[in-house]
Amino acid sequence: MRWPLVMVHWVDSSEVSGWTVLKDWEHRGSLDCVSVGFLFARENGNLTLIPHVAYVADEDRRQGTGMMIIPESSVTSVETIREAA
Repeated sequence: MRWPLVMVHWVDSSEVSGWTVLKDWEHRGSLDCVSVGFLFARENGNLTLIPHVAYVADEDRRQGTGMMIIPESSVTSVETIREAA
């Protein structure tokens, strides 16, 4: 594969959905997340991961799905699982 396979640790915001009684609300904080995929791009302050790739050997038909764009400001570490080939 022409992109490295990486594991990205990052911090995301959390939300409280629906109506919440404010006096009963407990702060839960941010979320520690982990995403794994091919590092497709690292530009403009973002990492773009693609976890699923079809037609790997055919560059004209190659497709990706499930792309995740993570701001580098949210990233706490990037571990390379496998180098690009």
